[in-house]
This record gives sequence, C-alpha cells and structure tokens, in this order.
Amino acid sequence: MKLSQLREMVGSIIDYDPNIVSYRNQVNRVINEIYLEFMSLHPWPFSQATLDDFTLPDQTFTGLSTTATSGAPNKEINLTGTGIPYRYRGCHVQISGCVDNDDNGEYIISQITLNGLKLHLEKQVGGRQQPQWNDQWMGWQSSNAATVTCKIMQRYLFLPMDCDYPMAINIRNPIKNGTAGYRAMYQLTRRRDEELNLKLDLVGAPTDWVAYDTAPEKIGEIQAKEFAPLKSDLTITDYGVASDFWPQGDYEFKYAYVYDGVPGPLSDPIPHTVTLANANLRFDTRDTTLAHFRGLNKRLYMRIKSVTVGGKEYSDSLFRDISAWTYNNNAMSSSGFAAPFIEILDDDTSFDWPNTLFVPNLERFKSLPRAPENEGRCWRVRLFPRPAGTTGNDLGLPIRLRYVQQPQRLTIDDDTPLSPPDTHRYLVYRACEELFQKFNNIPQAEFYRRKADRELLKCETKHLQTKQGPNIKAGYRNGPVWTKPFVTLTHT
Repeated sequence: MKLSQLREMVGSIIDYDPNIVSYRNQVNRVINEIYLEFMSLHPWPFSQATLDDFTLPDQTFTGLSTTATSGAPNKEINLTGTGIPYRYRGCHVQISGCVDNDDNGEYIISQITLNGLKLHLEKQVGGRQQPQWNDQWMGWQSSNAATVTCKIMQRYLFLPMDCDYPMAINIRNPIKNGTAGYRAMYQLTRRRDEELNLKLDLVGAPTDWVAYDTAPEKIGEIQAKEFAPLKSDLTITDYGVASDFWPQGDYEFKYAYVYDGVPGPLSDPIPHTVTLANANLRFDTRDTTLAHFRGLNKRLYMRIKSVTVGGKEYSDSLFRDISAWTYNNNAMSSSGFAAPFIEILDDDTSFDWPNTLFVPNLERFKSLPRAPENEGRCWRVRLFPRPAGTTGNDLGLPIRLRYVQQPQRLTIDDDTPLSPPDTHRYLVYRACEELFQKFNNIPQAEFYRRKADRELLKCETKHLQTKQGPNIKAGYRNGPVWTKPFVTLTHT
C-alpha cells in the first residue's frame, strides 16, 4: 500500500480522518516512526542491500614543498602530477621529511580542490581531529623545499548513508582490475581487535573486518557544540545577470554541514522568491573556521514551491540534493566551488551560483535525487590487513558489502514501503494503537496492540524462517530424563 492508502486505512479504523494538514502530517509521522522501527527490528531479507565497491590504492608523492604560515588552523599542500580523485576525501595522510618535527605526523584530508592537486588537511591527535583550543598546528611551522613526502592511505571504508548496520564484507564480485581473487572475510569486534593489538597499517590480503563506529567525531558531536545548521546562517539573494538564469518563482532551500564527505542534519527551510529575469543567486553563509575548526563545508538542498515555465505551473513536495549535480570537466572557480559537486568551502562566506556550469532549468531540477535523510551518522569499517593496492589502472580491492538498509521516510502520498505487502497491515494496526492512546481510548489501543503483535508474529514466522535466513545454535539444555541436549536454533 502507498502512504495515502495506509493513512486512509488508519482513518477508516479509528473513524476519524479530518481534512486537516496538521493532522495528516501527524498520522504520516506516526506511520513513518513505526515503519522505520519495523525495518530495523530484524535483519529482514527485504531490508538487506548489497553494494559493490573498490578500495582506494595508496598514493605517495615525494619532493613536495611547504611554506611557513600562521593564523590558519589547517594545513594545505599542493601535489604534483595529475593529483588524486575526490574519492580520497576523508583518507589518512602521513607527512614526513619536514624540518620542524611538529609538521610531521598524521592528518586527514578534509577537502580536495584544484583539480585534485590541493589537499586541505586536519591534524590527527590520538584518532581525533585537532581540538579547537590547541594552536600547536596552526599552519606549517616551517618552510620545506622539495623535501616533504606525502603518503595517502585509505585506512577506513565509509559505508553508504543508508547503512543501518553492516552484516558481511567479502570479495565475491567478478574481478575488474582488482588485486585479489575471491575471498571470505570474517568480522572482528572492536574489543577483539584491541585485544589482539592488530596493526593499523599492516598491508596485505584482508582476512577480517571491523565495524568501527559511525562517523568519527563527526557531525553529531560537532554540531552539538556550536555548528548547528541554523537557517539564519544562510541567506539567498538575487544577484547579477546571466544567460542561463533561474526560472522565476518560489523556492525553499536547506543546507547541511559536511565533514569528511559526510553530510549532517539539514537546516529548517529557508524561503526565497526569484523575481528577476535572468537572475543569478548568491548564497551567503557562515565562516566555520573562525572557531579554529577546519573542514566543515556547506552543502545545499532545494525545493520548488511554485514555478511557472511556458505557461505551466510546477511544484515539488521534495527537497532535492543539489550536490548530486555533476558535470564533465573538473574546472574550479575561485569562489568556493568544489568539483564535481556544489559545495561551499568552510571559509567561504559568499558563493555565486555557477550558471554556465549548472544550468538551473526545470528539467535539471526534476532530475535531482531526494535530499538524504540522516542524522550525521555514517558507518565506517576497517579491513585487516589493509589493502594497499597499486596505482595506475588498478582500482583497488573489489569489495562486496551486505548491510541492513535504513529506508527513506514515506514523504509523498505515492511512496510505498520497502517491506512486502503482507507487512503493511502491521504498520496500520500499530499506528492505530498509537493514535487510540493519543485519544485516551485505552481499550481500543490495547485491542489493536494485540492485533499488531499477532501481525508481527506472522511476519517473523514467514520472513525469518525461510531459507534466506540461516539458523545458528544459540545454546543447549539437558532433557528431563536423558542427557541428550536439546539445541535451540535462532535466526541471525
């Protein structure tokens, strides 16, 4: 059933379905909360997703130079040759060969600009980013002339934003410029990893993987301190004239802070009306480096409220991810434009929409994907040993990942749950239980609680006892007469 059908069934049961926007939004919220909880309740076969990916090979650059700087709480270094792809954002960097020993050490790539030739680095201190009150690494301490070595490593694999929990990582996909054949990898807990004291940078063919954590010191912790995405920190104005202009009409914008490539929660909607023909847009944002923190960039999201093109009015109920707008070349602009997606750099406070690169017409707007739903969390895993790979035509190690998927919320009436139709009745009954409790109708709430529990049992019986779900031994006990153990099988 679609969201509208789920809501109509709830209304027919509780016999209360007023045509009030706030009430319909409330019912949608209840259905979504139950739906998301249900999808993460078990590793259902229908909630598991598979992804093929490649690790990144190590990159080493020698003979680099640096210039002593001051007053900037980050380090930047220019590479030689063709640079590195933007996928290396968030990887670890080991700097050696500097005259001042304080400049040597381990860093994280917070941003890659200048066609992949400039790295914006953050200092690593015991696995954490540089504290804002520590001025020891504010810029390069000394100048170095063609003596610096920069080694870039992918120590951790960042999993998709919709990963609720990783389940298995193996090398099972067909080899495509890979470095290893088919191989199974086994999961280690972080505690076992620490007990064995496994070396972080031991290079070889991976045999184990560790589900490390979600987004190390990322958006959740940072925004909780001083970087909450406030709508007052972003203003939009009509500016300039260009041949490729925004269609006149009403828009809403949101933005999110991005750290190591992981976007955090979105701000509240910011309304704006484009009233000028041939209008460009200017986005004024906050300089997040003033608090001695680097690498917190800004990403934009947009919703069309009402736009008239060719005599036809168009509106959209979804916020679209502008950062998914890519283009063929990797040209850079000097006003904070980071290819290959629109992202405002941390210290840039004014960003003009690049009309010639991203033509803001209606068809392009409609092709953008939905804005991601996340709370600044992103799983990362560590492979042991670490696959270094080689540069050139080698894409790295081919990885096949299976994980429990966190679904998108049901936003518009035509959205359909990812779960099979035989589970939708459970969502309806559980929503009725919640709403009857809200109306203080405790007998009916208890009645539909029991109905929802029975539907959940049916779902577990059908979907968790199929051949897709393996059974494992959970323990045994002795019988009342004989000592033959009775083995209990549970689903995993």
